[in-house]
Parts: sequence; C-alpha cells; structure tokens
Amino acid sequence: MCRSGSREPADRSSAVSGRRNCWAASSKYARSSGLRVVRRFGGWHDPIPAIVAEAAPDRILRHDVHHIAQPLPAFHRGRVALLGDAAHAMPPTLGQGGNQAIEDAVVLAHHAPPGAAPGLAAYTRDRLPRTTDVTRRAVRVTRLNMLRNRPAVALRDAALRAVGALGPALMLRGMDGIADWRPPQRRPYATAGAHRTAP
Repeated sequence: MCRSGSREPADRSSAVSGRRNCWAASSKYARSSGLRVVRRFGGWHDPIPAIVAEAAPDRILRHDVHHIAQPLPAFHRGRVALLGDAAHAMPPTLGQGGNQAIEDAVVLAHHAPPGAAPGLAAYTRDRLPRTTDVTRRAVRVTRLNMLRNRPAVALRDAALRAVGALGPALMLRGMDGIADWRPPQRRPYATAGAHRTAP
C-alpha cells in the first residue's frame, strides 16, 4: 500500500501528511480486509498505526503468492522452453524470482548460438538443479517468516538478533551458492592473477 501526502498538507495533525509511505506485509489469511490489517498492525510502533488507520480500504492491495512446490521434470518440451515463474515460481523471501528469470535467459541464450537450433535439453540440464535448490531455500525462509507459534517466533527473533549482533557476514552466508552465480562462457574465465593480453 502506498500513500502520498501533499507537499503542504492542509491538516498538519496527520501523522502521514506530506510524506509518501509504502508498506507491505505477508499473511496466511485467506482474505485481507482493512479491519484485519488494523487489528494486526494497530499495536505496532509509531507511525505504523497512524498509517494503517489512514489507509482507505480500497487502497489496501492483496496479492496472492504462489510457488511451484514440486519441480517440473523439464523446462522444455519440443521447441518450447519455459523461463522464470512459468518454470519455477518461488516465494519472494529471497528476492530471487526476477534474478532466476534473468539467469534462465542468459543460459538459454548460451545454448542457442547464432545460426543453430537452441539446445533446450542442455538448458533444462543446467537450470533445473539450481532453480530447484533456490526455490527450496525460499520455501524454507518463508516457513520461518510465517511462524505463528509464539515461542517459535521468539526463538527465531532472538536468533536473528544474535546473528545480526555477531556480524552481517554471517547473515550473508545464507546467500552462498545463490549470489555467487556466474554465467556460462564459451571460453573459460581468466584465472585469478592472469594478465589480459591484446587479441
């Protein structure tokens, strides 16, 4: 939900006037209503209750999130290939949906050299294991994020605080094997310390 206030608000008592406020939240609820949103976030710290209270019900957007729970057997059939969410829809918890679609396109282009038929079986071979792994990681993070049991939530939050206090590098280790992807090359990458020579 985004709310934009005017630069010179007529009502200066408004907690959100003159500012642009956007927020998003995830929920297991089958339906989200304005009243449910107020009940869920009305007790949070300022200015969240004021933003929620001023949100018109028709400005609260609900978007269902779906993922492909069981990986497809292949990302191609015949001369047709699937990319992105059509091949491996995943929860947004790792921010990898768009990234994986771009990786798909890069790998598909790699297996479709100019003047040759695309190697769709090779595309599936290269992408299916990686996207399956990333999707499973995103599902695990979603389960952690959506915990409802109070002791489990308290334990999760304490663990996140502890990891954050010990150092952000520990948190970033969760992206090992995801953020370090490199596109395929027709020629191998130069080794570390190798000097580039003129062609």
